[in-house]
Amino acid sequence: MGKKLECKIEGIPCKFKVEAEDMSDDEFFRIAQEHMKRAHNRELSDEEIRRVCKLKENRFTIIELPEVPPRR
Repeated sequence: MGKKLECKIEGIPCKFKVEAEDMSDDEFFRIAQEHMKRAHNRELSDEEIRRVCKLKENRFTIIELPEVPPRR
């Protein structure tokens, strides 16, 4: 069974989707990290990307856009 990754952040019209048959969870998280960096200007750690991605039945969904910490 294939896996899917979609970006569905509330209030942001993003149509990003990826589907693959033979990809590990880690590879999907890496793709999600790269998408967040390129499309939403957010660099997320491994821990952060796992927190904002919901996984259900081989479907990864990015559901949250983390706040940018204030600059000092």
